[in-house]
Amino acid sequence: CQVHDEKAFYSMAGVSGHAGLFANLHDMAILVQLALQSGRYGNLTFWDKKTTDLFISTNQQDDTFGLGWRKSGATHAYKAFGNYASDLAYGHTGWTGTITLIDPKYDLAIVLLTNKKHSNRNILFSYSFYDIFCCFYWTIIKSQKCYFIVCSCK
Repeated sequence: CQVHDEKAFYSMAGVSGHAGLFANLHDMAILVQLALQSGRYGNLTFWDKKTTDLFISTNQQDDTFGLGWRKSGATHAYKAFGNYASDLAYGHTGWTGTITLIDPKYDLAIVLLTNKKHSNRNILFSYSFYDIFCCFYWTIIKSQKCYFIVCSCK
């Protein structure tokens, strides 16, 4: 399958780990619930809190990184999460316009799936992730209600 990230498709004869994770919104909802609940989902335990802590432990070379995650509460805060994200927030961005944010302080997860490539060639979507996440956080924090937000941008 050819992915949008040309480097991932043409590297290593098309077989490479940096092509990303392919999932639908339902599966992403389960993944972020696992993250918020330290590896538990329903009656199942997939990993323990020590493993979650390892995933989000700070990288010594760059404090905006954990193990596979970007971190908000770093010295050089990761701007894609917006200015309302707590210091505990972490997440991951994808090259084809996806971003997943998990914020344990607010028991909040946001999954944004778009088709906006992270490149200067394709200006289809004028707002930044920063603007979108500021809007989501402001709405949720001010209303103190739970929302299920799905955005689809082409």
